[in-house]
Amino acid sequence: IAWPKIRHSLEQGIEEQKEAGVKVVVLEAAVLIEAEWTDMGDEVWVTTAPESQVVERLQARNNLTEEQVRARIASQMSVEEKVKYADVVVENNHDLEILRQKVKKLWEERLESET
Repeated sequence: IAWPKIRHSLEQGIEEQKEAGVKVVVLEAAVLIEAEWTDMGDEVWVTTAPESQVVERLQARNNLTEEQVRARIASQMSVEEKVKYADVVVENNHDLEILRQKVKKLWEERLESET
């Protein structure tokens, strides 16, 4: 019910950015693939992590039990399925600083290939 309204809002925001001369818009959407919004961008980036780390991180961040986290994971599209849609896969199997470095390197590679 909400996804069509959210998509419309995102499309408006993207259009406003283009009209303002912005050359790159990053759309972060947890349900990008499930909602079939992959056509809204030029590339799809998917972040992966070992399930044990995902469980630990979600327990710590959301104060959930392991069972609650695993139920959430089971209700979502699998990582393996999401990766099939990915142009870029970012492995998030270390700390946040290493993730930042990986993303920065991948981003800079994209920008260099555009020039």
